[in-house]
Amino acid sequence: MWLEETLILASRSATRHALLCNAGLNVVVRAPPSSVEDSAKAGFNGPPRELPGHLAFAKALAVAATTPGLVLGCDQVLMCYGRVFDKPANRAEAAASLARLAGRDHHLISAASLCDDGRAIWSSTEEASLSMRPLSATEIDLYLDRVGPAVFSSVGASDVGEGVFTGSTVEAVVAAIAEEQVMTVAALQILDRHEGIHP
Repeated sequence: MWLEETLILASRSATRHALLCNAGLNVVVRAPPSSVEDSAKAGFNGPPRELPGHLAFAKALAVAATTPGLVLGCDQVLMCYGRVFDKPANRAEAAASLARLAGRDHHLISAASLCDDGRAIWSSTEEASLSMRPLSATEIDLYLDRVGPAVFSSVGASDVGEGVFTGSTVEAVVAAIAEEQVMTVAALQILDRHEGIHP
């Protein structure tokens, strides 16, 4: 571990937690209640591409209000022709999202926002472009059966590792890099605040 100061991660994502820990940070998870995201979405009037950054900041600020120190908020949205796709609440929503995305290009946008004692000090957004292959209703059902409950944690109900994208292996790497780049830049931002901690 390169940094003894604790970073509070305002996210339940196991992937984000692992990326930050692997970067040498001491990470503790303090995810805000879902009402924080709901309120932030309701009050957002900007361009769709700015939504994940807005939500990341709202989550960081909510946790920072009760937890002193460094707090990192994160969010990710999937956008297709100006429409934002969220995580599906049930199988019917998942199937509907996949039907709308099938055969179309879309964008996966990842954002992070860092607060220090309740003050915003840094933010970053990365974007990956993906193309989903055409899917029949039968293929969508088979996909949902295969993925199972994990589909409810994926924006747009789409898992880049499950073969619904054109060139799935390559696009899975592209999408993972977008998320990893945001987390890596966040880690470097934190590490650079502390002289002499790099190995």
